[in-house]
Amino acid sequence: MSEQITSFRQLIDPLPPEKFFQDYCRQRPVHIAGRPEKFGSVMNWDDLNRMLEMAVWTARSLQLSLDKQRIPPGAYCRNTVDRNQMQVLQPESEKIMDFLKRGASLLLNEIETLHPGVRSVLETIEAAHGGRGNANLYCSWKQRQAFDSHYDRHEVYALQIVGEKRWRVYEGRAENPIEHPAFMNVPQAEYDRMKGAVAEELVMRPGDLLYLPRGQFHDALASSDVSVHVTFSCSEPIGLEWLTKLWELAVKDPVFRADLPQCNDREGEERLRRHLDQLSERFQEIARGDEGMQRAVALRNGFTVRRPGFSLPNFEPRQSFQVLRQDLRVVRRGKEWVAVAEDYKVSQSPEDGPLLGWMAEQGRFDKTALAAAFPQVTDSVLEGLLERLCADRTLSQV
Repeated sequence: MSEQITSFRQLIDPLPPEKFFQDYCRQRPVHIAGRPEKFGSVMNWDDLNRMLEMAVWTARSLQLSLDKQRIPPGAYCRNTVDRNQMQVLQPESEKIMDFLKRGASLLLNEIETLHPGVRSVLETIEAAHGGRGNANLYCSWKQRQAFDSHYDRHEVYALQIVGEKRWRVYEGRAENPIEHPAFMNVPQAEYDRMKGAVAEELVMRPGDLLYLPRGQFHDALASSDVSVHVTFSCSEPIGLEWLTKLWELAVKDPVFRADLPQCNDREGEERLRRHLDQLSERFQEIARGDEGMQRAVALRNGFTVRRPGFSLPNFEPRQSFQVLRQDLRVVRRGKEWVAVAEDYKVSQSPEDGPLLGWMAEQGRFDKTALAAAFPQVTDSVLEGLLERLCADRTLSQV
């Protein structure tokens, strides 16, 4: 089995992370060719079959599409009672297989907690962006298109697992689309108008990765008998979310709780204008003040998801960490150790240098593995180092 992906550098190899974030991230697509076995730890046919046999699927999490049309849940699901004794539409394997034989595409939503290799890739992407996301799997058959041209409202990393898929990336790009009806209820005819001409047509093969920035128009079609790819999404906090935090601060201010002046005549309109000017000035004070900044920092640094983790039979909670500085290198110069990254250069003690170098190589690691790699280092020393590295945003606990 292939080595599990635990660092962003490993994920997008051979493209260096620093070049990716400088030249591509949020700017333009990039296709990164990889070895056929590169994503072997992410998914294979045995993994997929085991997941499908789990009693976790509903009509929302398992969907079928045929020739760009979603198949109604009633056609492949039955009414039953789930583990919570709630009525649900549960997919039936025989009906699913029948639709797949006819060329339908299979979509599995939010599989990141169902497979360790998928979870590892997603958490690596989330750490690189300081965002949160999920993972969906697509299984398609030759020359049967599941979805029309569209854009996504998040960053996209598509990993080709099995077979080949032909992607078309269009010139058109929606500017910073979000999860809002204005960007979700758009007629297909409008999408087709907005997408423009084909900018690039490429074939994804096992081990390849395709990055698409948020809003980039695209579509895809299996070009081999069967194609399986896993798509990882990632979203970061936006200004509108900061506005909701500022609203919480504005609630405390009596100026914002005051009634708006009536404006039935010209004099009333002028009173309203003066009141709005007062509100605007006060809002700028709040936004630019220390509390506004603190809310922004908390939103930006606290956006990632901490998913459940267990380490039985050890009853202590598992402590996992992610290296946040993607280009971090730890070099030894004589007796001195130096941690180097973009806009970051910090000398390390002879005791800490080897430990930080090991962390940089791993990308993501458990404290248990760190302790096993350096058995001579006491737990209190490890705790102190990890606390310091988290404080300066070199590491993040995941």
